Amino acid sequence: MALLKSLAAVVVCALSVFNGCEAAETSNPARFEHSRNSNGSVNYDRSIHYSFDRESFLVAEWQAYAPVYADRFDLDFHFPPPSLDDCRAAFLVNEPFIVEETATTVRRCLMDMRQWMHLEMVRGQRDGPLLSLFFEELIPFLVDAPQRRWTTSFSSDVSWAGLYRDKSLETVWAFYGLYSDWYGTSEELDASVLSTFNAHETLSAVPISADYFHCPPDIRIAPAYDGYITDSCGNYGAEKGLSLALLGLTLHADDLVNEAITVLEHTASHTTPEGGTVDAFRSGAAPGYLMQGQTSLDPLAFLLTHFTNVDAYGLGGGLHNNTVSDVIRYSIETVFDPSINWHYAKANDVRERECCHQEELWKRDFDPGNAEVDTFRQLAGWIQAMAGFTHGNPQLRPYFDATREQHVYPVVVYWNGPIMINVTEFSLSSFDDPPTSGEGKNCTEAG
Repeated sequence: MALLKSLAAVVVCALSVFNGCEAAETSNPARFEHSRNSNGSVNYDRSIHYSFDRESFLVAEWQAYAPVYADRFDLDFHFPPPSLDDCRAAFLVNEPFIVEETATTVRRCLMDMRQWMHLEMVRGQRDGPLLSLFFEELIPFLVDAPQRRWTTSFSSDVSWAGLYRDKSLETVWAFYGLYSDWYGTSEELDASVLSTFNAHETLSAVPISADYFHCPPDIRIAPAYDGYITDSCGNYGAEKGLSLALLGLTLHADDLVNEAITVLEHTASHTTPEGGTVDAFRSGAAPGYLMQGQTSLDPLAFLLTHFTNVDAYGLGGGLHNNTVSDVIRYSIETVFDPSINWHYAKANDVRERECCHQEELWKRDFDPGNAEVDTFRQLAGWIQAMAGFTHGNPQLRPYFDATREQHVYPVVVYWNGPIMINVTEFSLSSFDDPPTSGEGKNCTEAG
């Protein structure tokens, strides 16, 4: 399937400038030396202009978004809401991540809360049970003793403990970014959240620093996926970047926003010649993981492009001069035609769990009698989650426009992409003509 090549993003002019103003530049030490990064891998000198009024991040957007969502999708899900008692019991302990049972419960609760907190917002339920649990219990619990709560696992040598903790905290900070201005939090709580975030990141073995960025300039040099340290190379890095951006935007924290920008730049500039991230090497799981990564990369690029003065879809560079748009484009092309990625994917056929490169493992759990419908649903969920890039592509329109009638997944990450694009009136420059079969980068190009 021939998709359109790289997009040029518009730069949105700021209505307000917060930390980027001249007066703040002399008093913000994060601009020159940062507790998490003093070695130059993040450009903290970049001034961020915010295109929304103070204390109003996503407030108007959610107000416009809610009735459109209610018109297009059912205000329910095929799975029940998480148990308040179970989640509360797992959340409100000093260290839930060194016991696998509680670590699993925390992660499962937060994953389910993505959908159900979103529904409480759509319904206007500021006093909803999950929003209340989050803002009135979990957040105050964490910020009350940031050095003691959810921190013991930072010194644990159990790998899964760190993974559960990091992914859970990313989700917590993302929730705060998404809903705190809409919910109505105090300046004191905002400051405490930022202080707690900084305390946790300083404890982390892999904060956003040079040590976090392990990807080689040409992602092809390793023989197999297991040969990489992949924290920031693919879908994991994109998820962390999205969390950084959401928290940074709502708190007007330039340092976090600049770290999110660095994640985008790093992801796009460490790829194959065609724009594949490290996930391109994951054998038969490659198309699914590539798409999963872009469901965070695109919302991150959208947030930065629409709400700041950053042309995020054009970020990138590196050995192959790829941009964020190129990375998203290649992932979509691969899921529609996996054969274009086989020469990379087969490197990881040695791992039984993801073998083999000609298999489309993202379809393996589909009901054979309903496979066509399930395939459309999954593709529509992914493509709607990449709405910043896909909204202008007529070839993807059936997936982009799908609603309750097609039983699609309306919220893949934190919001429904087409509705957010609609209510923000977000647009990119017009697409280039689609390449012919002989145009564009080819798979054997050395770079």
